[in-house]
Amino acid sequence: FMIAPELIVGCLFCEKMSENEAILMTGAERFSSYTGYGYSFDWAGDYVDPTPRDDDGRRRKDIIAIDAIYFYKTSVTDQLSDKKLRRELNKAYIGFSCPVARPVGVATGNWGCGAFNGDKRIKAIIQLLACSAARRNVQYFTFGDRELVRDIMPLHRLPK
Repeated sequence: FMIAPELIVGCLFCEKMSENEAILMTGAERFSSYTGYGYSFDWAGDYVDPTPRDDDGRRRKDIIAIDAIYFYKTSVTDQLSDKKLRRELNKAYIGFSCPVARPVGVATGNWGCGAFNGDKRIKAIIQLLACSAARRNVQYFTFGDRELVRDIMPLHRLPK
């Protein structure tokens, strides 16, 4: 949201999501270049967004917001409970199957990790499963985590 400020303002108009909700935001324009991820995130200058515009003047870009469970320094075992796995899988599926004007692949990454303390491998598997169930291609950004690439690439390449 930091590279498209109108998304931050959009949060003012959205209530807390229910477990069966996702938020679709259409037309966000990117204004900033950046480097890093999480705590290493840094502004790297202005960015001119080349994304074409629709008939209403909005950028042809759809962003789906889905919330994740916050894990209070819990163990990986807690993240693997049936209830929590089902909730996260359903939430990802709801977001990834959201009807958009131009169905395209899902660009995602370490959703629910970082500040939410989710396990990267568990969250990656959840997202790959949700994209498969929603019949959407996925582009998974690991932000330079080579071990994560090594671990999830065999799953990403499985036949559909």
